[in-house]
Amino acid sequence: MLSEQTMRRLIARRSPQPFFWARSNYRDDTHSLRISFCPRALQSSTPGVRRKWSEFHPRPSRETCSVRSSASTHAASHDTLHVRRFFKPDADRALWKSAAPGVVVLNSADDGIAHSWARASVVGQLAVESDTGYLRHINTDQTARAVLRIVEAHGRSKIRYWRFSYGSVLGVTFAAMSTGFDGSVVLTEFSVSKYVRAYFVDGTLPEPGTLVPSKELKWQACFPKRQCARLIVPLNHSEPEGAEAVIALIRKPALIPSTSKFYRGPILFNPGGPGGSGVDLIQGANGDLLSIIVGPRFDVIGFDPRGIARSTPRASFFKTDVERTLWSQIGPVLANSSEEGISRTLARSRVLGQLAAENDYGYLRHINTDQTARDMLRIVEAHGRTKIQYWGFSYGSVLGATFAAMFPDKIERLVIDGVVDSEDYYATLWSKNLLDTDKAMDSFFTGCAEAGPHGCPFWAPTPDDIYRNLTKLYDNLRSHPRPIRTETKYGIIDYSLLRAVVFSALYSPYASFKFLADGLADLAAGKGAVIFDKVSPPPYQCKCDPSKGLFDGVIDAQTAILCNDGDDVPGDLKSSEDYFKAVIEGSSWSEIWARIRLGCVTLQHQYQPSHIIGGKYRRSGDSFMGNMEAELRITVSAKKMSTGFKDSVVLTQNSAGHCSVSAPSLCTQRYIRQYFVGGTLPKHGTVCEPIGTPFPIFGLDRLYSDNIQESLTVNLTDDEQGIFAAVSELSQRPIIPLPFLLPGIHVPQIAHSDGRDCH
Repeated sequence: MLSEQTMRRLIARRSPQPFFWARSNYRDDTHSLRISFCPRALQSSTPGVRRKWSEFHPRPSRETCSVRSSASTHAASHDTLHVRRFFKPDADRALWKSAAPGVVVLNSADDGIAHSWARASVVGQLAVESDTGYLRHINTDQTARAVLRIVEAHGRSKIRYWRFSYGSVLGVTFAAMSTGFDGSVVLTEFSVSKYVRAYFVDGTLPEPGTLVPSKELKWQACFPKRQCARLIVPLNHSEPEGAEAVIALIRKPALIPSTSKFYRGPILFNPGGPGGSGVDLIQGANGDLLSIIVGPRFDVIGFDPRGIARSTPRASFFKTDVERTLWSQIGPVLANSSEEGISRTLARSRVLGQLAAENDYGYLRHINTDQTARDMLRIVEAHGRTKIQYWGFSYGSVLGATFAAMFPDKIERLVIDGVVDSEDYYATLWSKNLLDTDKAMDSFFTGCAEAGPHGCPFWAPTPDDIYRNLTKLYDNLRSHPRPIRTETKYGIIDYSLLRAVVFSALYSPYASFKFLADGLADLAAGKGAVIFDKVSPPPYQCKCDPSKGLFDGVIDAQTAILCNDGDDVPGDLKSSEDYFKAVIEGSSWSEIWARIRLGCVTLQHQYQPSHIIGGKYRRSGDSFMGNMEAELRITVSAKKMSTGFKDSVVLTQNSAGHCSVSAPSLCTQRYIRQYFVGGTLPKHGTVCEPIGTPFPIFGLDRLYSDNIQESLTVNLTDDEQGIFAAVSELSQRPIIPLPFLLPGIHVPQIAHSDGRDCH
């Protein structure tokens, strides 16, 4: 039997001006005639050709058949009507078969294979007796030549063909006798009809290395030093035999072979959001750095959760990217940025909800955290394992907590980093995320003042002076938005854009504070190009190929997930105004943050989410949760979450920013390595300090700082030096997606390595 890969080469072989040739139920009503034929020596073949004429006749149930004479060899003609007859009457054949009922293996009788050999000898003798000289011409080579005759009889010069099983041998033989397999493509799984249809219609081949979904993990080389796969899961896990979703995965394999006793299996990563792409997180340098931190024994696995980027179906409320881009460009950044207050935000939310409903074909309700947690279990099981190892950032902490609540006996190692209060999240309140954010802002003022004018361009003598200077910029831009034109971009900087930029910088102080100081100094000088050029996206360019961007991450997925997950939000204006008043009293940054809840006002009522776990976030007494917390999100959330999980430990990192990788702390990452490798937990109450500061330091202070850093790192092992170098670089690379809609804000992405994508 021909291998599956050879058959797939046949199916995807390029042939100009092809003729559709098949024995199957496939049919393209627009472009093709469906033809089947009986090869030599089979059924009515002499050979026989049956043509489907339903496209041209008003009687679709009738098939018009024809019999075309074919030479038994291409040197001499022969009457083929006697083909196949080893037995004179059919009754002889039936009696012969019944003499050995159920014989399906060679050694099925007491006398082993001798019985099968004896029967084969009889059949051979009967064949010789019935042969009139034709039998030697009943072979695949001659059938391939007959196929060419059939094609030519249709006035064509080239074949279009689709066949399965032995038919693939026939197709391969035909190809080998003509052009061979130049330009062929191997599909890693034969199950996706869209590739077959596109090929027959216009000759379009899948890109080499195209990953086709499978219910097993079939890894294939994609990006440099990476492997990719696409895993089929139920769209609704309550209906396992129903509609399907496909999860895109990527891995950086462990340096230790999987057969080694030191191999520790896969660690799944989630970057947060919701809406962040795990494939993007792992495919480039970030994946290498995370691999260094956890060590060479682990596969580092990223995946795009359902509805996101390369996973399908992708959540989308718009028919085109152009529509989405135009809609976002006219939207406010702040919840109350217009004279109408939050009523404009509510009105936009209602429009978005209507668009979501119009573009939903029944899948949106399944784009939620509950279903994603079940997908994660499928991924673990597809690796041949029973328990998960997981590291989730930001929203990834909600996903990890949900998994732990649903499958407490399926956890081997679980780290949730930048902990979100899951109860607050599932209540759609978003009211406890910003209580310590002003402390992160204060660290900018303090750090800038300490760095001096050489280390911080927005410097002033005291933190209070810097705070007042920033307030002046806010006030100025609120009343006088500034027009900007750079070499490649144009637009305005106003109060809402500056607020969003400053807030975004608080996520990654080591990566962003120096840039923020440069931009604020540029604004204070009456300019603005520094900030605008970095955070504003380039002018939108329409794509000539509609398939381009098909797997890009879009903000619709974030909205679908967080709105599906949460409790319903009252849709009346008064309730929204009361909510906004309450949260703005807790933090002035809520003028940005409140848009999350208000964005769900109408969308939640368009469809009922599926499978949300009972009681939303449930606590369990049997699972571990390791929490890494930085001050953008309050440590209270981490401690509260930890109380729901027996034997879990809260590890506090004393740094501004969001998640442990926002600052270079060897202490924190060393504990993470120890936990993943050996299950060792830090002691309760452990606090880790970062090394260095977000601002560069000059003069005597720089010398003192360097001496401190050298004393901390001089006695490190090679592994520890590698971990510190990795987290130092990660702290300079913002990897945590912003969990809110910021129209017009572009967070620069780290350049990824070249390679084939996981599409």
